[in-house]
Amino acid sequence: MKRLISCIILLFSIACEKNIEPASPGIYSVPAEIQPYIEAFKKEAALRNVAINLDNLIVSFDGNFKKNVCGLCEQVENDANYQRTINVNKNDLCWISEPVQNREALIFHELGHCVLGRYSHKDDLLPNKSPASIMTSTLSGQYEPCRYAIDGNSNDCNKTSRRKYYMDELFNAKTAVPDWGKK
Repeated sequence: MKRLISCIILLFSIACEKNIEPASPGIYSVPAEIQPYIEAFKKEAALRNVAINLDNLIVSFDGNFKKNVCGLCEQVENDANYQRTINVNKNDLCWISEPVQNREALIFHELGHCVLGRYSHKDDLLPNKSPASIMTSTLSGQYEPCRYAIDGNSNDCNKTSRRKYYMDELFNAKTAVPDWGKK
C-alpha cells in the first residue's frame, strides 16, 4: 500500500511540474511560409555587409494579439544570445490578404527589433509625408504595389521602387532621404 501511495505521489508531482526556465539559446524554428522572408533578410544584410546571427530565432503564427497588432518580437534587450521569438498575427488584415511586399515588411520590421537591435519605433515622416522607416509603429505598405488604380494608372500608387530605400534605412538608420521622399 505504501508503495502504491508513493507511486501516486511521484506520478502526481511529475505531472504537475512546470518548466519555468527560459528557452535555451540556439533554437531555430521558422514556418516554411515565412522562411523565404528570412532568406531575403539574410540577403539584404549581406548586400550591406551587416553580420547577423539567426541561430536563436523562433517565428510562429501564435499569440494573442491586441487589436491592430500584426507582430511582436520578444527578446531581452542587449542580449544577442537570448532566444528571440517573433509572433505574427495571421489574420486577414495583417497577413492573409496582404501582398508579398507587406508580408516582407512585417517580418523585416520584427527582425529589425529582434536581430538588428532597433528596439524603438521610428515614426518620423519624410518631407513627402511617407514613413521615414520600416520601423514605424504603423506599417502602411511603404513599398507595396498598387492595389486599386482608380484612374487605371498604377504609376500613381505603385510604391515598389521605394523598397531599396527602406532596406538601406533598415540596416542603417542614418540613410539619406531619397529623391522621391523630398517631394
